[in-house]
Amino acid sequence: MNLLDPVLRTANSGAVVATIRAFLSIANAIGKRPGDGRDADSPSVDDLKRQVCVRIKAPLVTLIASGSNELTYVLLKYADQLIDLCPGIFDDEYRQFYVRYSEPTHIKHSKVRLLAKLANPETAPDIVAELGELVADIDETMGRLAVRSMGSIALHDSGGQGAVESIARRLVEMLDLQGIPHISSEAATALASLVRRHPGIIT
Repeated sequence: MNLLDPVLRTANSGAVVATIRAFLSIANAIGKRPGDGRDADSPSVDDLKRQVCVRIKAPLVTLIASGSNELTYVLLKYADQLIDLCPGIFDDEYRQFYVRYSEPTHIKHSKVRLLAKLANPETAPDIVAELGELVADIDETMGRLAVRSMGSIALHDSGGQGAVESIARRLVEMLDLQGIPHISSEAATALASLVRRHPGIIT
């Protein structure tokens, strides 16, 4: 990793992506081998994984913001893997995953899916507000994904105190949207799941 670290700061996106793949392979391999010889003073498996994620984070975010559409899509998949590997790794960069008007559809959809995973008690209000702006998007799939992501934040209790109730109120309001039946349908589905998880949330 120390030998490859300088490659992450080069201008060659292909080399950077290849290095990110190598680092992720290392992270996935850490801890899988039994009896790897680490002593009591060695870093824990979780610490080693986080070190790998931290090294990748900055160049990954930079390339997502400045790369081509094709490259950005691939990097968003790596970001998704990093979020699962090291929850909270992008907490301070969540706005980098907001949808831009000029982006192609497949990138927008990927970002909306990721936003639900980036929610925590500090970021959830901003993220839910951002998703709320996308609900009435002309792209029907985008609107559906935005509603699902809001529902996911509530279902996983990742938004902190009051987030579940706030999202539930938003979903109830969406039930009455005129002329957007796909949003009303998606909101009803999300509410049904939410009520099963939190009985009594709708009074």
